[in-house]
Amino acid sequence: MMLSASFDADNGIVVTVADGLASVEEFNAYLAQFGPLVQKSRARHGRCLHLVDAEKNPIQSRDVFDYMAETSKRLNAMRDGDRSAIILQSALAKMQIDRYGHARQKQFFSDRQSAISWLLEEVAP
Repeated sequence: MMLSASFDADNGIVVTVADGLASVEEFNAYLAQFGPLVQKSRARHGRCLHLVDAEKNPIQSRDVFDYMAETSKRLNAMRDGDRSAIILQSALAKMQIDRYGHARQKQFFSDRQSAISWLLEEVAP
């Protein structure tokens, strides 16, 4: 699977791994995993903390990317106060994700530990 969602129970963080081109069908399957995990993170922290590991993710096709962005916006999956830390290396991928627009608070990182530290910096241990 090119998109997967899991829950880091130690930190209360939703973890998305994107490591290849996704189809609309795969994105819809991912959303079914993602929603309940967002609720778990909010129950623990009062907001969703979301780590996106897109380090190996290529640029998505425009049709699929537009579908992802519109669907996420319509579902309002991420809300004010939620945070997304995105790990990636590609400047082009960063530009594409910047267009996604679903994360109210987001930062880009080149390594996992810095991303996790940023997500947790405003929450109680």
